[in-house]
Amino acid sequence: MGDWILELDPGATATSTTGQDGAIDQWFERDRHSTGLFSDAPFPIIVECKHHTEKSENLADNIFRGWDEVQKKLERQAADGWQGLYRPWLRAKGYLYCVSARPTKQTYDDLTARIENFFAGLPAERRPPISWVKVLDWSMLRSAFDRHARLRDAWLGVKVEGLQDHADFEAGLQGTRSYLKADHLAFIPPSDTAPHHPDRVMARLEEVGDHMGVLLGGVGGIGKTRTAVEVARRAVRKGWRVLHATDSANKLTVAAIADGVLPGIETAPVLLIVDYLEQCEALNNPENLRALRQQVTARAAPQGGRFAILALARSWAVERRQDDWRAFFDIRPMVVEDAQRDAILRSMVTTVAPRACARHGLDHLLEATGQRPIIALFIAREIEHCETQDNRPSDVAALLARARRDGPNLGGWLERRLKKDGLLPKLDQDQDQLLPAPDPRATIIAAGAVLTATPLARHKLPMVALTALLTAQSATRNDNAERGAKGMIDTLFAMGWVEGDGDYALAAHDVVTDEIVEKCLYFDSRRPRVAVLAALLSPGLEDVRVLGRCATTFARAFGLLEEDRRAGLESALSDWLHQHSGAFQRALVSDTPDTVGYALGAMLESPLAAGLFANWQPLIAPWLAFADTIHEARHLLARAIQRGPEGHFAMFRDSVWRWIDSNGATPAATHLIAPLLRRNDLDQNDHLKTIAAALRWLDKHPTDLDAQFVLFPLLGRVDLAAKQSAEACARAFGWLDKHGQRAEAGFVLAPLLKRADLTAEQSEAARTRAFGWLEEHGPQAEAGFVLAPLLKRADLTAEQSEAARTRALGWLDKHEQRADADFVLAQLLGRTDLTPEQSEAACTRALGLLEKHGQRAEARFVLAPLLERSDLAAEQSEEARKRAFGWLEEHGLRAEAGFVLPPLLGRKDLGVRGKDAIEIGLAWLQAHPTGVEAAFVLPPLLGRQDLDHQAAPALRSAHHWLGHSDNALTVDASHIIKQQLRLWRSLDDDQRDRCVDCGFAWIMRHWRRSEADFLINRFLRGPLLSPERWRSVAARALVRVRTSKRAGRAFTVAALLTRPDMFHRPQTVFRLFAYYFDAATQPSEAKSVIPPAAGVRLIKWLFASARASTRKFPAVTAVVVDYVETRWPKHEVDGYANILAPLLPMAHRSGDAQVIERTGGLIERFHQTATADGVRAFDRASQSLLDGGAWSDPAQAAAALARLKGEKSPP
Repeated sequence: MGDWILELDPGATATSTTGQDGAIDQWFERDRHSTGLFSDAPFPIIVECKHHTEKSENLADNIFRGWDEVQKKLERQAADGWQGLYRPWLRAKGYLYCVSARPTKQTYDDLTARIENFFAGLPAERRPPISWVKVLDWSMLRSAFDRHARLRDAWLGVKVEGLQDHADFEAGLQGTRSYLKADHLAFIPPSDTAPHHPDRVMARLEEVGDHMGVLLGGVGGIGKTRTAVEVARRAVRKGWRVLHATDSANKLTVAAIADGVLPGIETAPVLLIVDYLEQCEALNNPENLRALRQQVTARAAPQGGRFAILALARSWAVERRQDDWRAFFDIRPMVVEDAQRDAILRSMVTTVAPRACARHGLDHLLEATGQRPIIALFIAREIEHCETQDNRPSDVAALLARARRDGPNLGGWLERRLKKDGLLPKLDQDQDQLLPAPDPRATIIAAGAVLTATPLARHKLPMVALTALLTAQSATRNDNAERGAKGMIDTLFAMGWVEGDGDYALAAHDVVTDEIVEKCLYFDSRRPRVAVLAALLSPGLEDVRVLGRCATTFARAFGLLEEDRRAGLESALSDWLHQHSGAFQRALVSDTPDTVGYALGAMLESPLAAGLFANWQPLIAPWLAFADTIHEARHLLARAIQRGPEGHFAMFRDSVWRWIDSNGATPAATHLIAPLLRRNDLDQNDHLKTIAAALRWLDKHPTDLDAQFVLFPLLGRVDLAAKQSAEACARAFGWLDKHGQRAEAGFVLAPLLKRADLTAEQSEAARTRAFGWLEEHGPQAEAGFVLAPLLKRADLTAEQSEAARTRALGWLDKHEQRADADFVLAQLLGRTDLTPEQSEAACTRALGLLEKHGQRAEARFVLAPLLERSDLAAEQSEEARKRAFGWLEEHGLRAEAGFVLPPLLGRKDLGVRGKDAIEIGLAWLQAHPTGVEAAFVLPPLLGRQDLDHQAAPALRSAHHWLGHSDNALTVDASHIIKQQLRLWRSLDDDQRDRCVDCGFAWIMRHWRRSEADFLINRFLRGPLLSPERWRSVAARALVRVRTSKRAGRAFTVAALLTRPDMFHRPQTVFRLFAYYFDAATQPSEAKSVIPPAAGVRLIKWLFASARASTRKFPAVTAVVVDYVETRWPKHEVDGYANILAPLLPMAHRSGDAQVIERTGGLIERFHQTATADGVRAFDRASQSLLDGGAWSDPAQAAAALARLKGEKSPP
């Protein structure tokens, strides 16, 4: 009751008493007005709690007897004037009587009346000033208690494996970890403005912002955990419920966290503290973090709750994973300031070595312990141990002198203690030093093995120590070795480097483990000592759990190794695994499948992974041969699918499918099916089996919430066959029918909206659901995940587009500082229907984002669409170009630069910097000469008007790209070939031949595509193809003309008519000519006219056809005139210039006076209505025809043309 009262109001006073306490179980006092249950209560309140069993025969009598006893006691005290322990009754104004049973309503009312009547019946001079009486039974109390999760944690525990409340966490801080407590070691904060100051971190966690919390990154021992504890204490004081992810956090799931966090979240905000985020499987990847945000954060907000995470990670993990984590955490690197570090060291050394400080001086000890606080802590403890072991002051002083000379080195101090304990031979005085031996002694290696193996059951430590010791000594088991191993373990415990936690032993701090292992393995070498590595790993062949612990240590300790050193370590580990494959297999079969699965999973996350994959068949395959159908193999197989090298799925394919055959219908199958859907190296058979397995699982669990984890990668595949896509979309819509308004639905809507093969009905349904979902979740951070693909869709109605653009701008107003805001902004910038105001707002936000994050690799997603916009103001364009060049200075040779270079090279306002852009593009092509991205960089590069001398290297790059593999047959190759044709004169003979060959091959494969127009028309109009190739292209062009209803067909017709002599059937040309006339009357195609040369060839061909045909030529000309007269345009007539020009000589050659007259009338009509440009076009075409020999009599031509123009005939 007292804890509950304090949960209701942390500022209240709730005093519990025991024994003869004046019949007061709780004294409840507060200064300010109360709300809720006590809204009408005066204070102070006396609380009485009575226990009753509901199993009693007559519960009402039992409850009334309990009150009767209290009443008799209070009557006696009232008669005595409320003396002694009962004096507080004279100040009480309220009385709360609580019973641990659920009486009937009548019993409840009767009890309340009896209590009220008792106080009212007391004589006025003896009556306490109680004016408020309340009875609470167990049904009321239990409901009230259950609403307060902190109360539940304190009395019942969190009851979720892997989660621990802060009070239990603090109580468990023993040994070295006790220094995390303020009463053991004072906390020295950084400067008040430091972003990792606990006050600043707490303030950030209290903000209702985009991030799920704060991530503190730093090297081991820098103070991350201590800072987290200080933040936790502040949170508890503010009424937060604080939970810690414990050492078993690798067994946590998102669902388990939700179960532990959500109940009661409306009564107290929840802070989850996660140490070693990189090792917490439930939280260290974007998918799980996104799911946690959807299942916890988004569900807590409507209840008025707040959920935040304070995560801690090593610097190397933050460096590698920051792109994944930045969208979820405010990442704050921890850097210890000089003043803070000095203060920490002084406080620490004074606290743990008081006698040594008093005798030798703090400054001398600080010189001996070094500048790294966590290392200094262990060295200072060892110095204090020396001081308290009756050593002469001169001996300790000499020891400090050696420590100052040799520097802070844990390995040297361990060797010294082992010598003192008789476990290592003593050296001569002149050799006594605090540097570890260049060749580590077997006992030191064994100590490293013990530290590496923890946390581990204590009874297993002797096995670990002895196995490593014997391996290091190349010896067999003997009594001396056993005594040495046991003594070494005792020394580690005595030094406080290994500590007990119940039946388990664990290293006092991972920095101790990392330091010893690193010095044993490397010392001053860049390659690991193979013999030492074998000794450290040897206990793992006796207990596979130890091998899993070794893997975790190696992943942590060597996370920041340079590439060559990491490669050397992986190679040495691979060799060790190969050499010990037999013992390794025996270790696997000797333990439980669950232990083996988790140990191997840890190994696949460490430098051992390369060796496991390289030796999969001799190492893992035998164990999987009998275990790959049992449930526990899931962990290993899931990690193998996730981490297996590209192209190596075959090594574990059979095991994966046997497991899915046996367990594919279970909920756990998602752990294999989901990563399978993400692999891109599956062959056709495996691909089909994966899709089938996913669809079967969805049939079995169609509306399970976890189906989102299968639907997301399934819908994200672009290689689904039509039937597969239809089935996947149908299941997605079925799932959305049940969960469409949940926050998690965004996880399914996003890939659904990205699909380009949705039917019109599916697209409309997806868009409708997306807008419905945004109505509820639009302001949330996760809405960006849906907004981006929604904005990218080209089939939005005008109303939907406006709504999407408006929502996107509103979302950016709130979330533009998010790291993933660039995905929404990129799609918004890519819209061509932005209003001027929206474009201005989007561009302004883009430039603002680039100002803050412009050097990040992800900035390319904003730079590219920003540079593509044609409506940038001059200042915006200049700033965008500046940002692009700045970004390219840092990332210009990375593959990702292929996103930024095309729009930059395509801009016409680069000025003198155009040359710089070209140089960057050429350098990039040297680094990425044949990749897919080059197909997007080459066209704008080749299309630049300022190429000049740089055209040659650009064309060589194009030539090289087209010649690689099947690049020339890809859809994007047409853009490169187009630019080569534009630069035809700059091509050498070999490049020209290659260009023509590539262009022809491309047309043969892609002639049905809309973008084929240019190449088809260009190859038909130019003398580039042999007759056979020309006819092949023409045949396909004719099909396009007949079957396509697109605008622009007249260009193809015009191209075909440049070679009328190539057609065997005259009817083909007549049909083309008729179509051409028809097209020329359409405003959209009026400019698509037959060039003059085509007119000359057409006339020559018509003459030849007339002579060879029974059809008389005048009749053909008359048909053409009839056609033009009946289709004379009402408005745009300029397009007829190049039709009428060849018709005039054709009429005169016919000798038919009527045809000549009608033709002249059409030309006169043309001159009356055409624009000046149209008349000039007619003049140019007529002159070209005259020069080309279309008229048999040039003088006649001049006279006819002059007459029609109303001019005087030339002499």
